[in-house]
Amino acid sequence: MKKKIIMGCLVLTLSTMATSVSADALKYKNLPARDLVWDGQQAKVTDVPVVIMDGRTLIPVYLLRAFGYSVSSDGNKVVVTSEDSKYEVAIGIVHSFENFLEEVTVYDQLLLTTSMEMEEEEETPEEKMKFVSSEWEAILRNYDEKVKLLNQLHVNFETNRSVFKESDKMIDAFRQTTAAWFTYAKERTKESKRIFLKEIQEAHSCTRQTQQAVDEIFNKSMVRMDH
Repeated sequence: MKKKIIMGCLVLTLSTMATSVSADALKYKNLPARDLVWDGQQAKVTDVPVVIMDGRTLIPVYLLRAFGYSVSSDGNKVVVTSEDSKYEVAIGIVHSFENFLEEVTVYDQLLLTTSMEMEEEEETPEEKMKFVSSEWEAILRNYDEKVKLLNQLHVNFETNRSVFKESDKMIDAFRQTTAAWFTYAKERTKESKRIFLKEIQEAHSCTRQTQQAVDEIFNKSMVRMDH
């Protein structure tokens, strides 16, 4: 799928048709040559350099070709078109983690529901404990698979990495919550229940932070993509 990115964030000067590239090169001849690093990749300057002037950075559009983009003019705009798959990767992250967050929400409800049911039970709920243990192991396997997949995709966007950061916090919070749930299942005391409820509130907070990180990827990707 082709995406068109209007380079509004770059300071672009459109020369008249009669102006040659070599003339532009002479104009900037004595300025220091700065290479452009884009998402971890470096492009070497060949003629017109990257210029910092009056507190602004002027980037010659030709450098973007080094990163797999094609450049064309459309009226008074410069349009950069790419076959790059990075934004599809971002959308893939969104869908993947949306599904995962749904699974986490179901698990969250399981912990709450079973904790309320145990208030009426006198014996240790062996079957519940086995089921919760099985569901927790499934959550961990699913998360490990997602981390491995996304590492293979070499995701470099800082925004995308925030999903890893927040989801790691979420998994740690649910690890603590699950441990507290098992303690409550065995002890059935007011104190163990209090600790469990405190831990699950923290897990809820971490889940919301992960959802926000996922939403941020979605919103930024939609802004950059032109179907």
